[in-house]
Amino acid sequence: MVTIGSSTASTGTDTVAENPPSWALVETMSGTTTLAVIADGSRPRDYTRLSRTRIAVTAGVGREIIATVTACAKRGEPQVRAVWLPDSRKIRVIAVPVSGPDTAVHAVHVWAGPSRRRPPPRPPVATLCWDVRTGVATTTMALEHLIDSDSAVGRDRALPDLMRHFDSRQPGMMAVFDRAPAPVAWSGILTTAGLHTGRQRRVRLALHRCLTPGGRDIVRAVAHDVGVADPAPAPVMAMVLRHLASATSHALGVIDLPTGLLQDWLLPGIPPVDRWAAETPEIHPDDIPVLASARASLLAGTEHLRTKFRLRFGSSDWTSVDTHWSAFRTGPRPQAMIDVKLTTPGSPDRQAIR
Repeated sequence: MVTIGSSTASTGTDTVAENPPSWALVETMSGTTTLAVIADGSRPRDYTRLSRTRIAVTAGVGREIIATVTACAKRGEPQVRAVWLPDSRKIRVIAVPVSGPDTAVHAVHVWAGPSRRRPPPRPPVATLCWDVRTGVATTTMALEHLIDSDSAVGRDRALPDLMRHFDSRQPGMMAVFDRAPAPVAWSGILTTAGLHTGRQRRVRLALHRCLTPGGRDIVRAVAHDVGVADPAPAPVMAMVLRHLASATSHALGVIDLPTGLLQDWLLPGIPPVDRWAAETPEIHPDDIPVLASARASLLAGTEHLRTKFRLRFGSSDWTSVDTHWSAFRTGPRPQAMIDVKLTTPGSPDRQAIR
């Protein structure tokens, strides 16, 4: 549904003709209390105010833009309004919602320009949601296209399954998943791996941690394309690990220690552990304290330790695995390399072996 409104601007002059406007991307993941611009066209903006974008050519136009974006975010429908400048020229304000897989409006694309001018094409933008507890992401069709996956529809992706689509990693983004206290928002630029077409692109990702009306703790995200990436060679060690013989009995992954989320696999291992690359296993209830103790020890300064625990995928039988943990840091976030291999059936140790 489109609503039509009008407003009279009382100050300023029309500069739109001289500087063709682009679409501004306004983040609305936490509601409309504060409306922050995260992109002007394809250029990232550092959460600036709407009144500082090129489309807000007068104070009156700026007020109408804010009202139009607010209505668009609350109703989840495109909005069109009119603003009359002092010299009787008419400006159109158009707002288009960008909805997430949870149906909430994650962002609004807004444009303002002369009423007879056709708006430019809207830059690609996509959304997704993460479950804070499991790290499982629910994507959209637009997100799958943006990250160059082979999926034509949105889907649920385990964290390592999503992150394998990016060549560059920023461990700081994992802070929004911290149990407590967690930062509310994060943004940064990642480079796609080009897994489907071989073409790499730079993608700006903006995250916001939110509570749904039902009380579910989630991370909402908006992603937008910021241009073609210069191809960069992969680190030699990563290339060696990824090209090891597939018959190896070991799986190598990277865990974010503060959250306990496994975010990347360097080697997927053998069945059934290889399913961990795309699925989130269930940990045996009796063994959850073992993993919690291991993480606590590594966060406290232990560099290496071993654990045994049981896991399963879906309704399959429990599988016992032997793991070796090695702590390291990437920037401010403590991480651990985890080496996983199958062990003989039987009850695992209940204590981490230092």
